[in-house]
Amino acid sequence: MTSLPPVPSSPHPLVTRAQRLACDLLVPNAERVDQGEVPASHIAAVKRSGLLGVSAPKRYGGAEAPVAVARETAEILAGACCSTWFVQTQHQTPVKMLATYDSPARAKLLRPLATGGLLAGIAYAHVRAFPRVPVRAAADRGGWRFEGRVPWYTGWGLN
Repeated sequence: MTSLPPVPSSPHPLVTRAQRLACDLLVPNAERVDQGEVPASHIAAVKRSGLLGVSAPKRYGGAEAPVAVARETAEILAGACCSTWFVQTQHQTPVKMLATYDSPARAKLLRPLATGGLLAGIAYAHVRAFPRVPVRAAADRGGWRFEGRVPWYTGWGLN
């Protein structure tokens, strides 16, 4: 017989913040957002709640929350307003990547991403473009310069 882990006596603070955000802002505005666009104020509210850095290490300004907490907060946001959830979850992809791999980009970008000073999205140059290369990256003065056209980018211009 397998025993289940004990249920915490109170929810994680990030779960409580996600629930409050969902009830106070996201659910009441979800229909309007779905018919239009995600307002910058929604992403600002997610930022204030600390959820943009839910999985990032504390030393980079993140919450370093357990995977179960990150999953639960994502479920709450997605259930409340899928459009707002989509923008912030696209932000989570580079946060998770930088939190996992040590690189110069991590030292430069993880703190601003985890704290919401910088908002990220995901761009696709087009998976089926081969052999054509619609976007190229070249080293440029301590960073990278991208040249080309990206036909799809997440974020409604918020990031």
